[in-house]
Amino acid sequence: GEKGPQAEILAPGFHFRPFIRVLYKFEEKPVVKVPEGQYAIVTALDGRPLRDGQYLADPWPDEEGEKYVDARYFMGEGAAEARGPKGPQLTVLPPGDYRLNRYLFNVDLEHEAVDIPIGFVGVVKSNVGEEYQGESIVPDSIVEAFHKASRLQARKAKRDGIDLALLTKEEARQLALEALSVPLVPRGNRGVWTAVLTPGRYYFNEKAYQVTHVDTRIQTWPYIGGFKRRWVDLELKEDGSVVQTAREEEVPVMEQAADTAVVCRVEGWDVFLDSRVLVQVTPENAPYVVASVGGIRNVEDKIITPAYRSVLRNVVSDKERKVLELLYQRDMLERLVEEAIIPEGLKAGVIIREIRFGDPVVPPELLVPGKRKQLAEQMEETFTKEKESQLKRIETEKARAEANRQDELMKAEIRRKAAVEIKEEQKLLG
Repeated sequence: GEKGPQAEILAPGFHFRPFIRVLYKFEEKPVVKVPEGQYAIVTALDGRPLRDGQYLADPWPDEEGEKYVDARYFMGEGAAEARGPKGPQLTVLPPGDYRLNRYLFNVDLEHEAVDIPIGFVGVVKSNVGEEYQGESIVPDSIVEAFHKASRLQARKAKRDGIDLALLTKEEARQLALEALSVPLVPRGNRGVWTAVLTPGRYYFNEKAYQVTHVDTRIQTWPYIGGFKRRWVDLELKEDGSVVQTAREEEVPVMEQAADTAVVCRVEGWDVFLDSRVLVQVTPENAPYVVASVGGIRNVEDKIITPAYRSVLRNVVSDKERKVLELLYQRDMLERLVEEAIIPEGLKAGVIIREIRFGDPVVPPELLVPGKRKQLAEQMEETFTKEKESQLKRIETEKARAEANRQDELMKAEIRRKAAVEIKEEQKLLG
């Protein structure tokens, strides 16, 4: 009954109303089509005003969402005031066809849905919602990691003759909270939600929510390449002399490498060590990772890589360590590195599953004496085997020759026995 654009729209079909063409002017508008895999953002040009400081309207009630697209219901037909708020709406339109009053609603199409694939979770950082007033949230596993790291540091300091106080659980909790750049909050509040998105498709308003994909599968971070590998080859000449030949090869950094190989100084020698770190972020720890550093890539670049390089150098470059231990005591060194780096990873929300060393690039000068000794031992063993072979050959030839003369030997033996008998006969005959 009011003059101006009407909230009511007419659906397709015949509509009989007296004087309708006299009292009203009509405009035909296309149905709003939101394709699969996308969503639409809606802005209401009328409605009740937003609260102070609010830049997105409150979400439409779940049970009334379909009614809110009707301009009459949105504007409060039959109510004291408009039900829907004016301005950008937090609620979005998922795929489907919508008959909207375009005088009330502006529609922004072509926004992509959030797809969480298998093996990932989605961590939501919300810019809207109520301020969380409860107790600060931090995963228990992270608090335990800070506490364990404190114990390891105290143990190491004690070996160096320094007394270092252990952190209490509450102090460890405070350190974990200080590492957060964005607070962890329950779902629906402003901040990083502790509840993650499991694999599936979601229609989140990108003006209100930022979704970070976190890979929860075991990942391998290689620290490989970026050095020259050198060899010294030994060649045995026919006269028994040994010739040494040096060669080298550039080992490039892998395209997917986390960083270059770690160079450790052992007994005054620079030893390059390729290695791989197997890591995993659990769904429970994924929100902490995002809230503290922004994502798994930042954990790798800013936390794990510097800590890992430092720990590896400290373990391998110990003043009591020998270079050849890298070749023959690899399991022990890997275990020592794991014990030191695992708490550092947990402090960032990352579980370090395993450390695996590659072949250390030991200076070839240290390997030459061993190679020459091994070569000499092998030559000595070869000469011994050849001598034994020659003796066996002589015995074999002797036996073969005796076998070939058996006929002659038998005849000679018979003649000898006959002569003895004749001689004895003549003796008896006088």
